[in-house]
Amino acid sequence: MKRIDLSEFLKSTQIDGVIVLDEQGTIIEESGMPKKNSVGAMLAVINQMIVEFTEEIDMGFSKKIIIKSEEGLFIIVRI
Repeated sequence: MKRIDLSEFLKSTQIDGVIVLDEQGTIIEESGMPKKNSVGAMLAVINQMIVEFTEEIDMGFSKKIIIKSEEGLFIIVRI
């Protein structure tokens, strides 16, 4: 898989932050993320819950999670 420069990714997509985690929530790389350690842990929990939920109801493996709030979107993509 091609490695991307997160700073350039932020500029080209006009998003506020990006975080790359492993399945346990350990931060591999981040840019522009406030409170990155707690965010990483929370994202790992959310991801695991969604994976278990979609498997439990026979929807298969979840690939993308979109969380919409009053302030914007947060997208989790499994790669």
